[in-house]
Parts: sequence; structure tokens; C-alpha cells
Amino acid sequence: MALVEGLNRLEATERAGGSDELWHSVRSILGGLLPEIHWASREPPSLPSTTLLHGVITTPDPQWTASMFNQLVRRSGVQLAAQVVGSKVVPFVHLPDRSASVAWALWWAFRERELERLRRCVACNRWFRDATKPKNQTHCSVRCTRRMTMRAYRAALRRKRRSRKAKKGRK
Repeated sequence: MALVEGLNRLEATERAGGSDELWHSVRSILGGLLPEIHWASREPPSLPSTTLLHGVITTPDPQWTASMFNQLVRRSGVQLAAQVVGSKVVPFVHLPDRSASVAWALWWAFRERELERLRRCVACNRWFRDATKPKNQTHCSVRCTRRMTMRAYRAALRRKRRSRKAKKGRK
């Protein structure tokens, strides 16, 4: 969950108008591994209510992901170290800045195979962790599920009304 929250925070800084090189690197890493959905502008596009999937969908490329991740780790300054606590030697990871924290979180996500569960909500485009066993969750919350269901329902009602009006107009 910390990875998902971090991704949403990083992306929010870009949408707020800040140019965040760290987010561009992370988005590139994830885009090489996942079919990531994103849009080019800072604001989400206004979409018709019937649209479920939108934006540019990248094609996964694991070689790209590995290369970009290794570059991020080299730039970040992540250092494995040890310290003495009492009479014991305790390992720790030195994370000097925000990019080091992101690189470490991504490394753990790779190691624990959590990236297989990383998704973008088709309703609001927020990152979330798919907790379902078949890994087929498409919405981040019950609220987004209801929102998309109601959009589809209302669109169907509008189509039905239009077809009724069109039939009345022909008579």
C-alpha cells in the first residue's frame, strides 16, 4: 500500500504543475513493465460517460524496465550498510533522499512480486493494489465501481429515450 500511495503522491505533484523528474523516471519504469494508462497533459481528459479505458496505453518491455530501474538506483545513492546497536551488528539501508526511498520501494515491490498486482483505476486513474485472487480488479474502490456502473446505466437510459423519441418521430 505504501508504494501505491507514493505513486499517487508523485503523480499528483506533476498534475499540480510541478515538473518532477523522479515521477517521469518512475512512470517510465512502470510503463515498461505494466500496460500503464496515462495522459500527456497535466489535467485528466474530459471523457464521455461511456468511455471506460482512455489515455495512452504503453506496451510492456521488461528490458526497458530493468535498464531504467538500474539507472534510478545508481542516481539515487541507495547504500547497504551495517551499524552496531548495543553489541549486535544490524544491517540497514541508507536512503539519502526521496529518489532513494522510491528506488528502495520499487526494489521491494519487484522482490515481493507486488508489481503484478499494481493497477490503474479505469474510473479515476489512481494507482491501487489489486487484492483479488484472479488479479482482475479494475476499480480502486467501491465508489469508483458504483460511479462507472451508474455512468453506464444512465448512458443506456439516454440511448433508450433517444430511440423511443426517434420511433415516435417516424410515425
